[in-house]
Amino acid sequence: MSTIGEQGEALVGAWLGTKQAKVLHYRWRSRQAEVDIIAEKQDGTLLFIEVKTRSAKNWDTDGLLAVTARKQAKILQGAEMFLGLHPELADRACRLDVALVRRVAANKTFIGKSLCSTCAESGEALHLIQYLPGAFDS
Repeated sequence: MSTIGEQGEALVGAWLGTKQAKVLHYRWRSRQAEVDIIAEKQDGTLLFIEVKTRSAKNWDTDGLLAVTARKQAKILQGAEMFLGLHPELADRACRLDVALVRRVAANKTFIGKSLCSTCAESGEALHLIQYLPGAFDS
């Protein structure tokens, strides 16, 4: 059985496929960093994506507040390490994105806009509510 976070990542990966992006890795890890999803757009741009999956009543704006400067630095470090291990990709354009997934209990109705949805293994619904391309850009 996968975790709710892994199921949120799978939802984002499926959505990326509808946007003509190919997932290269889920949960890519090194000793110092991790990246939830690494994907490639049709134009060759590499996407390094942080996925946050939260319950409907959460304290951190659906995970957005958890993507702190320190977390951003770790994701950037992970992207740099990945590119160091894959020099054939090092000349590609890169983007750091954030995906926010909300989980809703099976007996609750989701109110709001959803980019895509799925049913979790637990019977709860998962909704991709926001995808922030270039989320770390100032």
